[in-house]
Amino acid sequence: MTSASYRDKEAIEMRETVRSISMKCPEVSGIHGFYLNKADKTISFEAETGFDIKDRNMVQNRLQKSVQDRYPEYKIDLKMRHRIEE
Repeated sequence: MTSASYRDKEAIEMRETVRSISMKCPEVSGIHGFYLNKADKTISFEAETGFDIKDRNMVQNRLQKSVQDRYPEYKIDLKMRHRIEE
């Protein structure tokens, strides 16, 4: 299997590390859709923020850099999405 998400021990550890890095960013309320593709060396995930973010690109760039610094051998595919208020 060349890709992994929730069954692979390494993917689980990486997901938790990415979650930890993301939650250090005060604008981020969670991550979703984590997917690790070992063959392509790609980490994909969505970071969730509120609608009140003034500079969304700055938040995305900062988070992208933090995850990239931790996993320099991987391409980081980060999508930002707004948290839906209930």
